[in-house]
Amino acid sequence: MITLSDTATTITLPDDMQWSDEFSWSPVEQEQEYSLTGALIVQRGVKAAGRPITLLGGDNACWVPRTIVTELFALLETEDETLTLDFHGTEYVVIWDHGNNPVEAKPVVRIRNPGDSHKYTITVRLLESA
Repeated sequence: MITLSDTATTITLPDDMQWSDEFSWSPVEQEQEYSLTGALIVQRGVKAAGRPITLLGGDNACWVPRTIVTELFALLETEDETLTLDFHGTEYVVIWDHGNNPVEAKPVVRIRNPGDSHKYTITVRLLESA
């Protein structure tokens, strides 16, 4: 099960959403430069937070009703920035990735006046904060 919650709201997301960038992040940051003598200077440190968590739906899977989309957008507007992501039994303390369009939703089929049950594909972008 995949859920995203704050202190008042819990949203259940499709179980088959993919964590697309799970293994494309390094917990170590490294900078390299050369000194005036030509020696290599390497500085590195362990990141305290900031791991991206991008959950992808898809054109052929993970469709959600419009009600889930509106709940996600309502959660974007809350003052409580810290959320809990339960990703198949593992909990992460996360925040929205506001620098990268945190919630993207596209209708599966375009219609003029979609109702609450109209299906959407979604992408949810979060950052691990602790």
